[in-house]
Amino acid sequence: MLVARDELLRVYLTAIRIKLIENRALVDSKLDEEIAWYEAHRASYKADDALDKLFIKSKEAESRFNTKTLPIAYESLFNISYTEIENIRRAHEEVYKSMKNSIDLGVSRGILRLDPFNRWFVDIEGVLNDLDTITLKSKAKIAKMYEGSTIEPKSTFTGAINELTPAITKLVGLNNFLTELLNSINAQLTQNQLNYESGNSF
Repeated sequence: MLVARDELLRVYLTAIRIKLIENRALVDSKLDEEIAWYEAHRASYKADDALDKLFIKSKEAESRFNTKTLPIAYESLFNISYTEIENIRRAHEEVYKSMKNSIDLGVSRGILRLDPFNRWFVDIEGVLNDLDTITLKSKAKIAKMYEGSTIEPKSTFTGAINELTPAITKLVGLNNFLTELLNSINAQLTQNQLNYESGNSF
């Protein structure tokens, strides 16, 4: 049973590690140390171990879990959510930069007017600033996990996730603003084309 407990924790931590890699998140060396510790501790049990020795080894695993494993596991779980948010944000920001470059090029060539787009620029950059604030606050919250022995990892994790959650709504808003910006570009190009065709019809 004690061997199975160590193996369960090793497998659980390994699953977290795999998810971090899938999300292109940084895998903290502390997580790898925990996986290695449970692997080694599992192998330390012997069939002929005396009861008192088994008791000591069991207490080692219990102490390790409460003092080191829990904070690292919760921080890693937070990083999975945090990285998902950051990946979506970066993808949207790249789209925004590309669209803004296209607008700048269109304006310089005289085929687009800048003024209809200014409100979208303000709205989009406002959301990006809000996302910066949200992610910084959530990272600061999860960092409190290691500030002292009285910190409860689960409540710290919950608080950090609560700080991060508004980013989802912000990302939906950002997506909507980018869609409207694209519609605005297309509308202006379409109107220009209609004006051109109308002017050439006489």
